[in-house]
Amino acid sequence: MGYVMFSDLTKIRQTGHYGESIEVCVDEVPPLGGFIELEKLCPDDADGTAVETGLFAALDVLGIEYTERMTKGYDELMNDYLAKSEEK
Repeated sequence: MGYVMFSDLTKIRQTGHYGESIEVCVDEVPPLGGFIELEKLCPDDADGTAVETGLFAALDVLGIEYTERMTKGYDELMNDYLAKSEEK
């Protein structure tokens, strides 16, 4: 079929809940380290800005600064890591 491997990684996830509607995911992605993801299921017409504000408020309670936010996916982070490893 012509498929080509883009990335291969292992993610170990533990989940819990914060409040009634936020799922907290704690991921360990060797060799990248640990990550926290907050997820909230919302209706299609939800105010995305308000949802994001609520999620960041929950991160504040957990002591995680806005500046620590990651915008890349694990696959991108792993590819960056591997590229840096090859440079050495």
